[in-house]
Amino acid sequence: MPKDCQQCGEENTDIAAFCVLCNAPISAPASDDNTPEIIFNLSEKTTIPYNAGRPAASAGPMYEIVPENPVSIPVMELKDRASDKVIKIHGGGTIGRKGDIERKYFSLCKYVSEYHCDILFKNGSYYIEQLHTALNPTVLNRVILKPGVPLVIRDRDSIKIADKIFKVAIRYDDADQNADQNAAEAAADVITLQYAVECPKCGAVYDVSGPDERVGECADCDDYDRYEIAKTGARAM
Repeated sequence: MPKDCQQCGEENTDIAAFCVLCNAPISAPASDDNTPEIIFNLSEKTTIPYNAGRPAASAGPMYEIVPENPVSIPVMELKDRASDKVIKIHGGGTIGRKGDIERKYFSLCKYVSEYHCDILFKNGSYYIEQLHTALNPTVLNRVILKPGVPLVIRDRDSIKIADKIFKVAIRYDDADQNADQNAAEAAADVITLQYAVECPKCGAVYDVSGPDERVGECADCDDYDRYEIAKTGARAM
């Protein structure tokens, strides 16, 4: 049976959850039948369709999820205070004797675990997270990290990883330079193929501009064999 909106009095269909006129929630009237009640749990992180219980003409999202603006990932530098060694990190990774950040360097640090801590980048900031309980923990600005609890890293922070002490520098300019360098390296990796036709009789090689080009005759063969090369296709060299 139709349901009247308690807010504006508009008549709605019996399955409507919201008023088509004022958008107010409609409470289902008491009834003796077994018609299921439509319940919307707004506490859950979900998208509720605008046209739930409404005419199709009102279709559209009720809640619009706006993605975050893309963030340029900066380069984080860790400078070893003892040796002036600079470790550059772009986007994150794992520090340890078997990690993927400067493994050759950390493999020589006997007090660093195989997988000591993670460097993460999320929501525009770098974070550091201790991976497990260690005798030589990770310390950020005199705060001992607890396993599984990441802490944000800021420019000029001090990080102690086992017996190594690093000074942090976060550089956004280097991120742009790193992107340009990656693009240049990708362009350098493009291989330009060269094609040639080889005479099946004498082995003479003739350069051609593409795989479909042919050579009509071979200058090094006699009159009988010089046209055999016309039957040979080009190949990449």
